[in-house]
Amino acid sequence: MTTLEPKKYISIEMELKEFDVIETSISSLNNKYMPLSINGINDKDGYKEVRIARLDVKRYRVDVEKRRKELTADAVKLQKMVNEKAKYITSLLIPIEDHLFKQEEIYEIEVERLKIEKEKAESEKLQIRVNRLLIIEFKFNGAHYYSDYTGDIKIDPLDIKNVSDDDFEEKMAYLQGEYEKYKSDIENEEKKKKDALKKEEEERRAELEKINKIRQEQEIERARLDSIAKEQAEKERQLKIEQDKIEKEKARIEEEKIIESKILESANYAQVGNVENQIRVLTTNNESPITIENVKNNPSEVKINKFLIKLQELNESPEGVIEEYIWKIDTEFDKDFIERKISMVVGGLDEYFTERKISLKIE
Repeated sequence: MTTLEPKKYISIEMELKEFDVIETSISSLNNKYMPLSINGINDKDGYKEVRIARLDVKRYRVDVEKRRKELTADAVKLQKMVNEKAKYITSLLIPIEDHLFKQEEIYEIEVERLKIEKEKAESEKLQIRVNRLLIIEFKFNGAHYYSDYTGDIKIDPLDIKNVSDDDFEEKMAYLQGEYEKYKSDIENEEKKKKDALKKEEEERRAELEKINKIRQEQEIERARLDSIAKEQAEKERQLKIEQDKIEKEKARIEEEKIIESKILESANYAQVGNVENQIRVLTTNNESPITIENVKNNPSEVKINKFLIKLQELNESPEGVIEEYIWKIDTEFDKDFIERKISMVVGGLDEYFTERKISLKIE
């Protein structure tokens, strides 16, 4: 194989040495001309000296620029020739290189494809094996696969990947058997627990039904006893009401008999003159008279009290009877009793006063 090697162009290097001579002279020029200065407008000699020095430096600069252009012109020409030649050679090489690159690329793509397929197949195979372990309740702790029913057995992920199919199937057959025993034990234990819970629930339900039945029977019996008690209490209450009515009626009848007897007795011995004199005094008031008839037809506690008091003032003989009436009105008897008693009193004396044409005024 032939390659192009760099070629040294000695003539160009020799020509560049001319610049080295000028570079050496620059140090001398610097020492010679940099101290120069013009001391004012009247320093003509200084001005001339500075001008001559500048023109000398300019000459160096112009020579450098001229030589640079000569050298670069040759270099540009050479560069153009080299570029054209290199471009031509490259155009001949590129088709060959492209063909070889494509052949190489086809090979590498195929190698990569096969590699990917192999990795995919291995990954799928590994995942299938792992899934089979997971189905029988193996777990992964970040380093190993293990289970709760195989004791200290731990499986490394690399072993799962690298073990042969025959060895893996043999291992799986053993683990599957252990797993079935484990599940059978769990199912039996769960069945025992479920049966125990079912029996306990049935016993609890039976006990609850028994308690509910007893409670219902007790409630029925309690309701029956309450009903009997209420009926008995109602009978006793009704009986007491009837007894109270009978006793009250007996007392009323007895009292009326006694009072009627006393009133009639008092009326027979009333002093007519004294009553008439008292009435004259009573009727001198400007108040509206309350007759015996008014009291009898429209009795009230106030009117009855006043009536009985005036009756006491008019007739001294029934004083004890009247006081007894006043006391009973205030403390014991209700309005109906008062009305009956005052009607009796009025009725008993009505004839007495009517015969004498007496009008009884009550305040």
